[in-house]
This record gives sequence, C-alpha cells and structure tokens, in this order.
Amino acid sequence: MAKILICVDCQYDFIEGGNLPVDGGTQALDYLARYVADHSNEYDCVVMTLDWHPGNHCSFTENGGIWPNHCVRYTRGASIYDPLAKALPVEKTVFFEKGCKVDKDEYSFLGNRKNVNRFADIIDSLRPDAIDVCGIAGDVCVMNTIKDLLSLESLPCINVIMPAVASLNDDTFAQFVAEQHMNIVR
Repeated sequence: MAKILICVDCQYDFIEGGNLPVDGGTQALDYLARYVADHSNEYDCVVMTLDWHPGNHCSFTENGGIWPNHCVRYTRGASIYDPLAKALPVEKTVFFEKGCKVDKDEYSFLGNRKNVNRFADIIDSLRPDAIDVCGIAGDVCVMNTIKDLLSLESLPCINVIMPAVASLNDDTFAQFVAEQHMNIVR
C-alpha cells in the first residue's frame, strides 16, 4: 500500500512572528515535525508545498492584493520550519513551489500545469492508496489543495492530519472536512 504525505506551506511567515501568522501555526508544525519523525517510514513520498513569491507579487496589499507581504522567495519567512525540515526524509521528499509568477496567485500547488504534470508522474509511479494532507492555512491553501486532489481521476483515499493543521477560521475548515467525509488522522 503506497502513501503520500502532503505538507502545505509549512513556512515561517505563517506561524507566530511571521508576516502572515496563523493562530496555532507553531503548535501545528511542532506536531507535524514529531509526526514526520515518527511516521516517515510509512510514506513513499513526502510533498512539501511552498509559497514562493516574487517581491512584487499580486497577492500583496501593496500591489492591490488581500494579503500582507509574505513568503518572498529566498527570505527567512519563505523557509520551511526548521524542526520539520530536520525531520524530513531527504530521499523521499519533493518540493513544489507555487505563486511564483508576479501576476498569478495560487492557493494550491496544483494551480499550474508544470506542478500538475509533475505530481501526475508521482501518482502514476506510486499508485497511492492514500494521501494524507496537513499544513497552513487549513481554510485557504490546505482546503484548495484538497479540492484539487478531489478532482483527480483515480482518486485515492484522502485523509487530514488535523493536529497538524492551523486555520484562519477553524470552523470553515472543519465544516469542509466534514462535508467531504474525510478521514481524520491523529
């Protein structure tokens, strides 16, 4: 049975002290770091998605967007949370950048053709029975990633690692998970 773990935007700008902090972000990523250290042998692939914005990205309020400046490529805020980075199984971890173009916002790593094709190759080679998803922010990028995963033709079981999710609005994400009848992993 093949499994994939998708960790969405586990970056410094989304935890307390970052430019776009999500309440409970540090706690969720600390849980995820421990989870990955204890369970990485259960996964055939770990996907890390990264907001990877140019400094003049369209989503930033200074450019007419709705978000403060965040996850500007090559900055500390765009870096993966250190305890999680140290726990990642190097040989099984792949990275997907999103929001890389100045004029396009992407809430899911599957928002561009290059990433879709690359992920399809992973799905085709592994033929996973399950995909576990977690990260920040549950009601924005995690939810949009799950929506895109649900549109896959040969849909594996999608689970959510709830203690490793932090949301801007916990109720919105919890309602989405319930409506999709998703399995919860702890």
